[in-house]
Amino acid sequence: MKTKKYIFIAAAASMLGMTTSCDDEGFLTEKPKTIYTTDNSYETIDQVKACITNLYIHIRYWYQQDYFLKGLGTDVLDTPYFRSTGNGYCNFANWSSTNSNSNKIYDAMFQMVNYANQSLEGYNKEGLPWESEAQRNEAYGEIMFFRGYGYLTMGELFGGVPLVDQFYQTLKLDFVRSSREETYNFAITDLEAAAAALPDYPSEAGRVSKGVAYHFLAEAYLALATIKSNDAECLRKSIEYADKVMALHPLMTERFGTRSIPGGGTTKNGVAAYYEDGNVFF
Repeated sequence: MKTKKYIFIAAAASMLGMTTSCDDEGFLTEKPKTIYTTDNSYETIDQVKACITNLYIHIRYWYQQDYFLKGLGTDVLDTPYFRSTGNGYCNFANWSSTNSNSNKIYDAMFQMVNYANQSLEGYNKEGLPWESEAQRNEAYGEIMFFRGYGYLTMGELFGGVPLVDQFYQTLKLDFVRSSREETYNFAITDLEAAAAALPDYPSEAGRVSKGVAYHFLAEAYLALATIKSNDAECLRKSIEYADKVMALHPLMTERFGTRSIPGGGTTKNGVAAYYEDGNVFF
């Protein structure tokens, strides 16, 4: 009888435990281990750095592919042959929202903004084991630079565009277009944040640093001054940032290479190797 009593008590305790600890909702919640979600995508520094690397990959691709970023259709260069057919890039009537050359760069820049916002979400995750404050600051500076560059480019090409400062995981269709001035100011805010966080010189060859942010800040303030009737303060800021670029990266002041040696080097294509009265470039 005692044995039966003990068995009954054990069974009752087991059933009681099942009723108190069972969580149907938790049991049915899927937690995939092989699929990246927003919950497990930013658990390490390397995952955040991978998002930042994607920003470099993205802009490198578009600088190779997009004609607008190369200046085609401006006073930089043109295609006279295609111009005669009406298909040249300088035929501004072709630049519309349905033209592939126009909308693809618009899409590309907003993709970069989205990638930057996604990277920023990972960067802001608490508890990430950054190696140093310098590493953390550089990562933030890179993210803000690419977002600022994206908006500066869109402001120059399209005027006002929707300003998106966060990463959305659900469909959102009610974005409102800003003015060109607002777009420039948004880009300037991001680029100034980048300049404050980036190191003077890149920690690794090919990465952005303060000089790059200063360069585009000079461009952004010049663009802003243009639409504000040559605003004196904007022009002053443009000059200030251009001076900062040259302070970090001074212009060449001395000859270098084989042509820097009087009578040295070799004559190439009939051009003498050295000119006594030449400048630093020749």
